Amino acid sequence: MNIKDLHVDMVVANHKDGTIKPLKFKYEDTLIDIGLIIQSDVERKTGDIIYKCFSIIDDFKWHYVLRFERVTCKWYLSSIN
Repeated sequence: MNIKDLHVDMVVANHKDGTIKPLKFKYEDTLIDIGLIIQSDVERKTGDIIYKCFSIIDDFKWHYVLRFERVTCKWYLSSIN
């Protein structure tokens, strides 16, 4: 499935040290639990936080990338496969 920067609603946990952990997001009227965060990185150029994640959705394994844009505080689903 080709997705490029689709805006999503996100449920996150904010920790005392300032880190953000995504927990769930809404995609096409479906609430998806984030099963595992495989990796998180900060883009050097923009400062956006990139999360590589994994979930089981309808008995299928899905890998996807979530992006938190720090300037606007918006979340995007960048890719899913």
